[in-house]
Amino acid sequence: MNMGRLFRPKSGETSLAYMPSGIGNSRLFIIVSMLVSLGLIMVFSATAISSDPSLAPNHQKFLRHLFHIAVSVFVMWAVSHVSIHWIQRYFKWLMGIGAALLVLVLIPGIGVEINGSRRWINIGVATIQPAELTKILTIIFFAAHLSQNRHAVHTLEIWKPYFLVLGSVCLLLLLQPDLGMVMVIGATVSIMLFLAGARLMHILYIGSAAVATVVALILAVDYRRERLFNYLDPFNDATGSGYQLVQSLIAIGRGEWFGVGLGNSIQKLFYLPFGENDFLIAIVGEELGSAGIIAIILLFAALMWTMFQLAQRCWTEGDMFCSVLAIGIGFQISFQSIVHVGVNIGLLPTTGLTLPFISYGGSSMLSSMIGIGLLLAIERHIRLRDQRTMEGYS
Repeated sequence: MNMGRLFRPKSGETSLAYMPSGIGNSRLFIIVSMLVSLGLIMVFSATAISSDPSLAPNHQKFLRHLFHIAVSVFVMWAVSHVSIHWIQRYFKWLMGIGAALLVLVLIPGIGVEINGSRRWINIGVATIQPAELTKILTIIFFAAHLSQNRHAVHTLEIWKPYFLVLGSVCLLLLLQPDLGMVMVIGATVSIMLFLAGARLMHILYIGSAAVATVVALILAVDYRRERLFNYLDPFNDATGSGYQLVQSLIAIGRGEWFGVGLGNSIQKLFYLPFGENDFLIAIVGEELGSAGIIAIILLFAALMWTMFQLAQRCWTEGDMFCSVLAIGIGFQISFQSIVHVGVNIGLLPTTGLTLPFISYGGSSMLSSMIGIGLLLAIERHIRLRDQRTMEGYS
């Protein structure tokens, strides 16, 4: 059974996303701006005071976060003006660049090792995480591949690059190691295949094998196994491997419904490590309460719905590449957001994933903004096509 049909609009459907006249009027850009602005406030709150007994003012991370946003917004604007046809034409070269970066990060002297993981490359003025860029390039690759092979998407033939390209990317990520990113990319590509029309039984068979592999990888490594067991009962080792989750739960518990007030978090000062990135939603919960967390979730839901409308319009107009690309970017952002919130509230094991557009982290912000730039490029492509159509009728 081809379950992907359930998610596609009928050919006569007219409930399509409104195409704005510019980036500033784009619903996507407006929602993202709200998320980034909220992130600015929360990163400032989480980092403005040093987390040591001195409690000295410290604005270095906030200023770096401002710089990350400025660079990312510029890149987003540049990407939004790139031709979608050019991106689709050179998708293999783009994927090659992503794979090359993942190889470079593993080379001693080029890759930077932090806390036992080799995930970064130091380029002098900044440190970048190649996996974040490769995540977007992988989505582009499979969107282009699926659109080029749309007539074979329901056959096993379509799975060859899945094993070859995605398998190679995941292997390189596991060598860093970065299992969290493997799960994000794997889940995103699987959803893209499903909605493009791949057979459900094929996805279930291969998905089951992938899940079994992930479980084996978790159980085979001590720190991953400890994370899993402490996720089930974090208070069993509250001062050891369960420390982060316990402190996150305490932070959210302190906030109750409406929080202790912006800037009044105690957990960020002495107790909760990485409160500005991996556990930022816990600081949101403490300072703004459950209401603040719900507001962020609603903003991400609105963003996902807007992306889905864009994908729906592209599919209706026969542009499979843009449709699958929009779905892939939308799902990746949504999935990563769900995992981040789930980790912070104890529903999922700790993975170390940031909250897109909100958390501190230059590479994460850059990759998220590149994704939005691609969606804005799709909007621009549709707008120009509509203008040409109207001129043809006039």
